[in-house]
Order: sequence, then C-alpha cells, then structure tokens
Amino acid sequence: MLRRSTAAASLIGVLVALCAAPAPLHAHGMPAALEFWGAFGRRVARCQRLISRNAAVCALQAWEVRSACRLAALHGRECDADATERAVEAARLAAVDRVGAACTDQQAQTLLFLDKREAQLDVVTFCRELEDAVESAVFRPLPETGGVPPHIGRCIESASVAATKLLRQGFDGRQRVLDRIAMLSFSPSSKLARVAASTAAIAREADGIALTLSTACPTSAFAETYGRDAAPFLATVASRADCLCGQTYAQGGIVCPPPQCGNGMVEVRPIQNREDCDDGNVVSGDGCSASCTRE
Repeated sequence: MLRRSTAAASLIGVLVALCAAPAPLHAHGMPAALEFWGAFGRRVARCQRLISRNAAVCALQAWEVRSACRLAALHGRECDADATERAVEAARLAAVDRVGAACTDQQAQTLLFLDKREAQLDVVTFCRELEDAVESAVFRPLPETGGVPPHIGRCIESASVAATKLLRQGFDGRQRVLDRIAMLSFSPSSKLARVAASTAAIAREADGIALTLSTACPTSAFAETYGRDAAPFLATVASRADCLCGQTYAQGGIVCPPPQCGNGMVEVRPIQNREDCDDGNVVSGDGCSASCTRE
C-alpha cells in the first residue's frame, strides 16, 4: 500500500509539472547532438532503456484501451468511459513507478535529464501525446453523433489494428538501436548509419502493413474514409510515434518537427504552436479552422 501511495504521489507531482510547464515539454531541454550522445555504460544505459521502454508500454496500453472503447462505440456497444480513464491513469502510474524504481537521480543526470523526476515527466508526456495523436488520426472519420456505413467502419477498425502493429514494430526497432548507442561507444558516422538503417526498416514495415491493410480495406474505401491512401496515413502515424519515442532519449538525431496542420493528426509540440484539432484539411467553417484551432 505504501508503494502504491508513493507512486501515486509521484504521478501527481509529474502531472502537476506537466500542466504547469510554460515551455516545450521535452523535460531534458536542449538535446545533445546524436554524434556526441551515448556510451554511458551498462548501468546508466539500463536506466535509459527502462525510461524508453516504460514510455512505450504506457503509450501502447493507453492507446489500446482507448481504441477498444472507440471500437465498441463503432459497433454499437457501450463503453465504460470511467473505466477507460482509470485504465489509462493506471498505465501512466505504473510507468512512473517503474522508472522511479529503476533509475537514480545521478543516472538520470548522466543521461542529461535534470533528475529522475524529469525523466518521469518525459514518460508521461510521451504516453499522453502518442495516445492523443494516434487516436485523433485513426478515429477522425467517426462523427460526433450517428453511425458510419459498414465499409467505413471496417476501414476504421482495420486502420486501428494496423496502427497498433506499426507502433509495436517501430518502437521495438528504434529503441534497440538507441539503447545500444546509449550503452556502447560508436563513431559518429556509425551512429548516424545505424539510425538511418533503422529509419529505412520502419518505412519498410509501414509499407508492408499498408499492403496487408488493403486486403481488409480496399484502396478506394480507405481514400473515402481518410481522404488519402493507406501508405501516407501510416507514414504519418509512424513519423509521429518515432519522433515522440526519440524524445525519451536526450539526443537530437530524432526530434519532432513543428505540427503540420491538415495532416489529419493532432500534434501538440511545441507548445507555442500546438493544435487543438486537425480534421485533415485547412478549410475554416467546419468546426476546425485552417490553423487547426477549434471554432
């Protein structure tokens, strides 16, 4: 019970800091250039691995719970919204707890965080922003009220399954590379080459998943549902997930670009250029303005 209470207090503190932060929310501030980041040794690298892994686990658990709720509504079944929120909060709490137990302040500082709590802040930020981004992209075609035609519903459900598979594969591949760089010494060119190879592998995985998706949702139906083909849709999901994953490492080789209004995904970083909505176009008068703010 004491452990649970301590973890709950940690999460509350992290969430308060998250809400109060006046600047872009990568807790470690200015990241180090990838060429000069890494080679921290086994113990510090283990702390880094657990920071990034728990962030990914939290994000996937939150996304899958939220997706299950939205799919239930899509099929006319009731979703317990309160239970969904509790499950998402529990995922964040568990991630904060595990990072707190795995890392010391000194290890976090070696990794260029201010302290352990700042690393926990990055975990919660990633978990929340990934869930928001993917949910907004996958379930954007669902209307506020009413249903959708069966073929549109099948495409939304297929897109949800495809996004989950892509997130799992992308996180796993990218984290293996960055975790190895965190532990061992590589030349700058070798680091860049490893990251480039990982980027190419993620792109190939996205193409393969898009091909599989087309068997469940034909190209014409997918374009009707999302306004574009499956390949660019999944590329947007993969890109956002990858850059958020990269920000759980204090390196500058994988960072999030400014939000792109009109790409059909809500992106909230940097905070001074955050999006309130993104309905896939830059037309005002439909509830989401040309600058991706609520009307």
